[in-house]
Amino acid sequence: MGKGTEPWGCPCNVVKGPIDIPTADGGIYTLEDCIFYACIGNNEGGVRTANFGTGRPTPWSANGWNKAAGVTMQAPLSYNTAYPYAEFCYAPAASMFSDSDVPTVDTGSSLIVYTSEPTGYTMLDTIKNLQWMSLVPTALTIGSTATQWPGVASSPIAMVDTGGGPTFLSDPNGYLYKSQWPHPVTCPSWTSSSEDCTCSSDNFTLTLKSSEKSMAYTYTVDTAGLPTSVQGLTLVMCKWNSFMMDQQGMNIGGISALFNHILIDYLGSRVGLKPKT
Repeated sequence: MGKGTEPWGCPCNVVKGPIDIPTADGGIYTLEDCIFYACIGNNEGGVRTANFGTGRPTPWSANGWNKAAGVTMQAPLSYNTAYPYAEFCYAPAASMFSDSDVPTVDTGSSLIVYTSEPTGYTMLDTIKNLQWMSLVPTALTIGSTATQWPGVASSPIAMVDTGGGPTFLSDPNGYLYKSQWPHPVTCPSWTSSSEDCTCSSDNFTLTLKSSEKSMAYTYTVDTAGLPTSVQGLTLVMCKWNSFMMDQQGMNIGGISALFNHILIDYLGSRVGLKPKT
């Protein structure tokens, strides 16, 4: 259908065809007539992207050349409109991670698609006219300290993204990065492209709000009960975080998926969150 560069910088072909996904019972779940990126080379960092793409931005095809080429890109799981709900349940951290140097393999994670909304989720409308699937962050408590972030930030967002590690954010008004927080840790090397970062392993509590309604959801990230191998970094707080794509706000990070089940409503443009027990 065309050639271009996918969002993470790999040269690619844009192709159309079925995607077959093996199921737990030995069957095949087929997504017909998907339009998707097929990378044909590495990006400038020497990496070949391996991103299936499950997010639900509004509108679809929010990034540049696809619209210009008249091609609508959307999540493969959204093509089967009879199953518009996708639930992401990751195995407990205690079974996925260990303190030994032996690789751990766990089959406890699951992706389940539904014809109707499963129970127990707080469903939040995502932010419209944004190329990342995001909610609205309203409050952040670090340890026992209620912070002022995001404060007067202009239209702050909270990207729902399980591809990263810790929660990371931009703090241009200096509510966080200028302070010394308990349990400081050395910031990872990838923060070198950002400005004025401070990092912590403290627990934190985050409140996310629906963009359209007053509905909100609050959860806590506390790694004390996890294996020591994942008790380190929880928060990266920068004056300007280069991975926020010049947006005000945060990325809730893969660490949030250790404490929440995540549900995507592809037809309704909503994200559901439910605490893990």
